[in-house]
Amino acid sequence: MIILDANVVIDFRDSDRTILRLFSREIEKLGIPAGVLIKVNKFAKEDCEDLGIEVLYLDSMELSLITPSGRLAPDDLECAVIAVGRGMTVCTNDKPLRNKCEENDVDLLWGLELLLILVEKKKLNKGKAIKVAENIKETNHYITQEILTNFRNKLDCL
Repeated sequence: MIILDANVVIDFRDSDRTILRLFSREIEKLGIPAGVLIKVNKFAKEDCEDLGIEVLYLDSMELSLITPSGRLAPDDLECAVIAVGRGMTVCTNDKPLRNKCEENDVDLLWGLELLLILVEKKKLNKGKAIKVAENIKETNHYITQEILTNFRNKLDCL
């Protein structure tokens, strides 16, 4: 299972949420921690059900591991704790969360990598992938032109 953090959920919520359904159905199940779901506006449990995303709840052991962690937001810490404890991959663009996951040998994906995987597996055409990536760039100022160019270059190699 791949855990989505808030920024990735927001990117696809605002660009094309059907990508999440397609990925979850055709490639690998997606999960979203309950804390992330609470954080993300205009995205509810019903949306998760519609898109085939599993809401993940901390068990009592995982809850005991949640302690404030410097620059890491509580919902990001929740992503890391679940990923470490359950051996899951995290999909995030958030550098502090990526660092925490790397410290714990958690596999990582960047948000736009979901699109690359879909194209590679022939579940999404390149034109649609570019359009979604461009839409994400429009609403997320952290997705720079350089990131979009690198994405296009990777897409060209598929």
